[in-house]
Amino acid sequence: ITDPGTDKIQTVKFSGEKIYVANYTQSQVNIYDISGNLVNTILAPDAIGNTLHNNSFARSIDVSDTHIAVGASRNGSQGLNQHGAVYVYDLDGNNEVVIYDDTPEVNEMLGVGVKLWGNYVYAWGNSRYYTWRFDLDGSNQLKVFTFNPYSNGKEAKILPFSSGERMVFGIGSGGAKFFDQDLVN
Repeated sequence: ITDPGTDKIQTVKFSGEKIYVANYTQSQVNIYDISGNLVNTILAPDAIGNTLHNNSFARSIDVSDTHIAVGASRNGSQGLNQHGAVYVYDLDGNNEVVIYDDTPEVNEMLGVGVKLWGNYVYAWGNSRYYTWRFDLDGSNQLKVFTFNPYSNGKEAKILPFSSGERMVFGIGSGGAKFFDQDLVN
């Protein structure tokens, strides 16, 4: 696959027979079939509040068996500078749900990282030390003061343990932080 219009692919994810290529400098996610044919393109919404790549739409993405989560960490459409947003779509890139922090702060940058886990979408920023959990429809926000996961990488993994699955963030020199689905450490 050669992603059109750019040489700066940020993230590639797979689900079933589809390949999802995020490119935040173009503010888009391209969806390909397994043969490499372009099926759909998710573009940054017009109302995102900033111009093209300045909104960081597609800075992070995650894909589950049913949904795509797309972070837009510099979204300013709530009237605050860089408070961020998360967009959730079905696997075809349709049925958009826009998720904002219910109590936004300047420079939270919600959406620097995103993770789909069960019936939830998780997101984090890079400067306010919060991790958020939302239902897939954007309801039932849980905002927890955790730590700054972005300073140590924007990826989170879901790992099985005998006590249940845990979301794991790397934190510095070989350490890790573990959370359950309620963001309890």
